[in-house]
Amino acid sequence: MKQTWILDGETIASHLAVDGDSFTALIGEDEIRGEAMLLGSHTISINVGGRRVLARVAADGARRYVALEGRVYELELPDPRALRRRGAGQETSRNRMRAPISGSVFAVKVAPGDEVEEDQVLVIVEAMKMEHRVKAPRAGVVESVECEPGQMVDQDQVVVALVKEGEGA
Repeated sequence: MKQTWILDGETIASHLAVDGDSFTALIGEDEIRGEAMLLGSHTISINVGGRRVLARVAADGARRYVALEGRVYELELPDPRALRRRGAGQETSRNRMRAPISGSVFAVKVAPGDEVEEDQVLVIVEAMKMEHRVKAPRAGVVESVECEPGQMVDQDQVVVALVKEGEGA
């Protein structure tokens, strides 16, 4: 999952790849490999190089607060309009479907390469015992799926990317 954050006024690009309990994170130019385990809805046990730490995460709108080893990091998702004004992230032929609410992914109904129709259900997110359906806004092809069943997602987190029909995934 790729994401851009603002930390201490600086824009930082990140990419997170998860395989079971293992992860690889690329933050700026630094690569971190390790294992992580979700201990609760907001607590993660992280093991990097044999060193285990606990991280606690809280969300407030576009802000994320990460408490790690006695320090609290405040991360903010940049305003997408500001990114577009700078030319970053402009992809006229792509659509990014986002989670409508923070919750747990209940079901993923598509895979990369699948052709989808307008209003087809792509992902179901469960929050407070209610199902929230993420639907395709138009016909297209699934470029990528950025979540899996059981995964916790934040509101506005990208869960599926589409490309227009005929452009391929």
